Amino acid sequence: QAAFYVKPHSNLHIGPIVFEPKQHNTYNTTLYVRNNLTMLHPVRLSGFGGSGRLVFRDGALDFNLTASDLGGDLALDDDFAPRQRVAVAKSFTALNDCELPVEVKSFDINGVPGCLGFGFEIH
Repeated sequence: QAAFYVKPHSNLHIGPIVFEPKQHNTYNTTLYVRNNLTMLHPVRLSGFGGSGRLVFRDGALDFNLTASDLGGDLALDDDFAPRQRVAVAKSFTALNDCELPVEVKSFDINGVPGCLGFGFEIH
């Protein structure tokens, strides 16, 4: 444990003091600074634990293809009907419902890094 000397009319930089709460609670404690004049000088520390969380409405992003997505002119049960690629695009909104900011760094589709996989592509 090192001793720090503070000259008259000068400052001493202390820290950083790191606050890493485990739960959403208010935390209060006291930091005691021991010195040669006042012996123990109490400094009150307080903080509030928080988090950030992204949620989607209804909890899932659903893509359901219907017959109308395939176009009404095609006979679906005809073995000779031409095949066509069908793309359905949907936009979703993610909401951060907590008090701290959330930084989205990347997207993975079913564990595959990037924005493309398993028929899905994020633009």
